[in-house]
Amino acid sequence: MKSVWLLALTLSAGSVWANHHSDGEHEHEHEKSADHAHHDEHGHDDHDSHDHSGGIHQHGVSRLEAAFNGSVFQAQLTAPMVDWVGFEQIPNNDEQRATLSDVKALLQQGGIALIGGDCELESVTFQGFDLNKMKDSDHLDLSALSTWDCQSPQEVTGLGVTAFEHFPGMLSVEAAVITATGQIAGQLNADQPTLEMAN
Repeated sequence: MKSVWLLALTLSAGSVWANHHSDGEHEHEHEKSADHAHHDEHGHDDHDSHDHSGGIHQHGVSRLEAAFNGSVFQAQLTAPMVDWVGFEQIPNNDEQRATLSDVKALLQQGGIALIGGDCELESVTFQGFDLNKMKDSDHLDLSALSTWDCQSPQEVTGLGVTAFEHFPGMLSVEAAVITATGQIAGQLNADQPTLEMAN
């Protein structure tokens, strides 16, 4: 379960991403890719989408919400279930249950990597993986919340989404990060999986 402080900052992260889209003067090399423009024009035609309370559920598009709290850094990666396991309903056979378990084990090692700061991954917790709590829906999401302890948080220079290497269904990640000095947003993909940041 999210800590209270990250839950509050997640709400702010949504605002960061919204502002990122509306601010035409804010340019970032991985935010202005042709893929982004193509996605804006054709995203709802090329991918199934569905409104969720946490945002738009769109196949191929994940969300990354992250924040510092002193030396602790937390990042939650959320994706449509189909992008990680290849199906999007409650697993109904042993093969599907094994696939879900394998994905969880892979993400336990971290689907995100911090750059700099001498950070140690302390834990990864999950939402949406509990078979007993899954709802019968065609639009399920899965989340992995990673927590690091950083010896030198001011020296963290970026984060990379390593999950792209394992899940070809992940086409892009809409990232929003809150640091001690500001707010950063960007769209990442397999070709540009790293968000540069300064804490």
